[in-house]
Parts: sequence; C-alpha cells; structure tokens
Amino acid sequence: AKSGPQDLPTLPPCTLTTEIKMADIRTGPSLASIVRERGEAMAVAWVSEVIQNANLLCGSAMDHKVVTMCAQMILDRFKFRTTNALLMAVKDGMNNGKIYGKLTYPVLSEWLIDHEEKAEAYAYSQHLGTK
Repeated sequence: AKSGPQDLPTLPPCTLTTEIKMADIRTGPSLASIVRERGEAMAVAWVSEVIQNANLLCGSAMDHKVVTMCAQMILDRFKFRTTNALLMAVKDGMNNGKIYGKLTYPVLSEWLIDHEEKAEAYAYSQHLGTK
C-alpha cells in the first residue's frame, strides 16, 4: 500500500542559516526519495529554493529558469545526497568564498564534490574511531 501525504517526512526548511553538523548529513530524506515519494516537481522546487537563497546572497545573477535548470542538474547528478548534505554543501561553499564572480552550476557542483570529499573523510575518521 502506498503511503499518503501525512506519512511522508517533512522537508527541512531551505534556509542556509540552519546549523547542520557533519554528523547530520546522513540524516533527512535523500533527494531521490523526495522524487519517489513526492514527485519530481516537489524535489525541483525544494532544491531550487536552496539555490535561490544562495543566488540572492551572491547578487542574484541567475534568473528563475537558470535556478530551475541547476536544480534539475543537481537532482540528476547528486540525487542520493540527503537534504541536510545539500544544505551543508551550499552553506559551506558560500562561506569558503569560492564563487569567482557569480554563482553558476559549475560552482554549485564544485561545492557538492568538495563536500562529498569532506563527508568521506569524516566517515573514515569515525570508522577509525570504532576500532
């Protein structure tokens, strides 16, 4: 039996001011699960809002169509990331100053790749701590 909307996990707010720790990145729904359970339009809307918040803070160089295309690209390439991982990657990316003039998909993608490397290093250090 398919679950109803009341059974779906709530999506975290799309704010970049929420405190997220590295230990939190494995929690929250994955982008793929949002697509599966709520539909692609909902997933694109949520990721678009995250990108739009960053876009506003970077001078609003991307219009709505470009933000939406970036969201679709992120869903395609990074769909198994959790919502918390995406929020943390964008927030950390903005805080590290690697924007080089304006926010673009390649910049967002670099932030997500950099964040994945940090997440893997964190997971490895946690694994070593259990031995």
